[in-house]
Amino acid sequence: MKNSMFKKVLVGIGATLLLSSTIGCNNSKPSGPKFIDYAHNGSCTLSLNYAGVDFFTKGVGEFDLWMAIDGDTAHFTPKVTTTSTETVKARFYGIDTPESTGRVQEYGKAASNFTKEKLKNAAANGTIVLAGVSSAYAEPTTDANGRYLCCVWINETEKHAPVDTLVNLNLWIMQEGLSSAGSVEKMPEYVDVFTNALLQAKEFKKNMYSGLPDPDFNYGDYVTTDICDIMREAYRTMDEPGHENEYNNMNVRITGTVTGYANNSLYIQKLDLDEGIYYGINCFCGMTKPNARYLIPGTVLEVCGIVQESENFGFQVTGLEGRFPNVPSLAKDTDAHILLKAEENTDPETALHQFNETAASINERVRENNRDCVNSPISIRDDLTVNYFNVSADGKKWTVGFAEADISVYITEAYAGDPTKPNDTWITKEQWMGKTMRIDFGIYVWHTTVSGQTRYQVLLQNSSDFVWVH
Repeated sequence: MKNSMFKKVLVGIGATLLLSSTIGCNNSKPSGPKFIDYAHNGSCTLSLNYAGVDFFTKGVGEFDLWMAIDGDTAHFTPKVTTTSTETVKARFYGIDTPESTGRVQEYGKAASNFTKEKLKNAAANGTIVLAGVSSAYAEPTTDANGRYLCCVWINETEKHAPVDTLVNLNLWIMQEGLSSAGSVEKMPEYVDVFTNALLQAKEFKKNMYSGLPDPDFNYGDYVTTDICDIMREAYRTMDEPGHENEYNNMNVRITGTVTGYANNSLYIQKLDLDEGIYYGINCFCGMTKPNARYLIPGTVLEVCGIVQESENFGFQVTGLEGRFPNVPSLAKDTDAHILLKAEENTDPETALHQFNETAASINERVRENNRDCVNSPISIRDDLTVNYFNVSADGKKWTVGFAEADISVYITEAYAGDPTKPNDTWITKEQWMGKTMRIDFGIYVWHTTVSGQTRYQVLLQNSSDFVWVH
């Protein structure tokens, strides 16, 4: 969103930008406009000392990188804190890069790759400092989605770097033509330099202002293909280092049976009739939840999206945000289409298949890395005793593990196990530990930890499917 102050500056400056000129060694003609490196020439500096400072109370602090999401969003963990160990979900202030996850836009991948490269370099060899949107020490502020509004300051080569060597990554991204204008009304001292960097990126036709096609964007039509073929290729990529997935970055049209919806993703499965094996795939829908009619397990859907191999989220179909119209009759060709409602789906080839497991059988699957029921619904008939509990940084998601099974359950809504006490939610370790549970229905998924290990989880579509036994 562009604020009024930023707009006034843009109007005042107009379409021209005063750039310095260089003179050739023969002192004849100017060589033309010179590109000004605003990010590194001292035009934008951090005025606050960060050493030993707690971000959660003072709005500035040193961080480790947890996960780079896209061009203007990343998650960090604090190096110094006295008040919280919360993972900070940072929304880069003053910029708005093209989307590369729920929606996929031109130059979104380029922006994401640029940000990830700089953050990884700084995390491995240098310094990352987050500062809120105040020029003085103050508690940081958040946006409507609970993300901290931050300027990200980095030094790619020096640990615990001096303040005057830190580079404003937000500004650098803008300077490279990888962002449109964002709101900077909370930091008026940055208006001029961010405006100049944006106008210069346009003047020099950098990246998204080049007028050229994005080499990383797939402009092709959607290709009808099969979930089974896509996932076979995904597994081959996982098992054979160096193998290039032929579906990566392909626009695909796929058909499958809904297995469930959890954590902003729609899961669908397909039966390979020749192998007798079910293959399931994860379709990331962005931050806007689709209409409930598309999410009913057993519904047969056709969806269009982009296959992407993500280091953070694994192999998935993305770019589905906004493709689930509330009025199905108004659906475009590339929107989701309901081919068969759940109650009508009685054909064995398309009917929802749930894997009914025991603790022993699920442990065998984990031990052998058996993927037959990945992204499909499962139940575990045995009683499971909670022996592990962890709460997410924002306090809104919980993970519990069990003594009998080598999996965990990921819970994304407040859980009240006792049906006679619906308002008595279990949110602490003391409430969960030692409880005996049963999984009636959940989506079996895997994820890769920061250390590179594979972990298997069950995602709950409804917390009522996770039953408290005693």
